[in-house]
Amino acid sequence: MAATQSQTLLFILTANSWFYDGGTAFLRFFQNGEGEIFDGGELHYKFAKQFEWKTLNLDALEKTVRIRQDMSPQTIAYLSLEITLTERLPDQECWRKALKEFKNEKYPFTEDAYRPQTYTVPRPR
Repeated sequence: MAATQSQTLLFILTANSWFYDGGTAFLRFFQNGEGEIFDGGELHYKFAKQFEWKTLNLDALEKTVRIRQDMSPQTIAYLSLEITLTERLPDQECWRKALKEFKNEKYPFTEDAYRPQTYTVPRPR
């Protein structure tokens, strides 16, 4: 029997960065409803922006769920998030110089990119 641990969905969502694309990109959610998205590699950036987020199922973030410690995939809950990209750059000291020089000008965003988008994790089948 695998060991389990109980955590709130808010803790799970905000405790660590969520990496994708082979680890070269990530999302980071903060408990205050803000977050950061970064896409790039060690020597180049595609884009980096701050975003605002909120849950659409209001009680979901306070729900306590049991998670297995064996790192195997599991569905613990359905969570609908509204995420709105902002013009702000991430405010991390280690990125400031590179991001200031980069300024996301290589990959400009359309106006639609800054409209709220809804994501459900995982998607119901």
